[in-house]
Amino acid sequence: MYCTFNRINNTVYVGLYAEQIKKRNKYERILQQKQKENNWNNLSNYTFHFITLKICFLTNKGMNKIWKIFNLIVLGILCFICALGTFYKHIAFGWGLGDLLWYLFMYVALLTHAILTIISRKKPVNRHKYLTIIFLVFTIYICLQATIWRGSEYSWNGKIFYN
Repeated sequence: MYCTFNRINNTVYVGLYAEQIKKRNKYERILQQKQKENNWNNLSNYTFHFITLKICFLTNKGMNKIWKIFNLIVLGILCFICALGTFYKHIAFGWGLGDLLWYLFMYVALLTHAILTIISRKKPVNRHKYLTIIFLVFTIYICLQATIWRGSEYSWNGKIFYN
């Protein structure tokens, strides 16, 4: 059972409410003490920065994993597109024999992305972020070139990747 005495109105509080009043009184005493010392602004800034740093730390740690996973997903999609074009059917870019240049472009990009991903395993999150953004844009560009932006030799007929 908790019991507290309020000096201002000479009242005795008993029970859980007394515990809440004790905490409030303790907090008010700390506030008065800090105001007397004129360090209240420093304390609030310190507390704010501590909370901000803690949130940023948790966010960066989680975001590091997310960017690595996104990078691997983009690498997998690019690898899947290259494998489809090589082993299943010919992906038409609409250039006829010039499609070989697009395949060369895709394979060079795939190897570059794979090598940079392996090299940057232990690097900071910024490297994974840039790799993901650059190669995601490249992958989207390849998909658009193989579908909507096909050349005049095999114009787009509504089928995805294939003529």
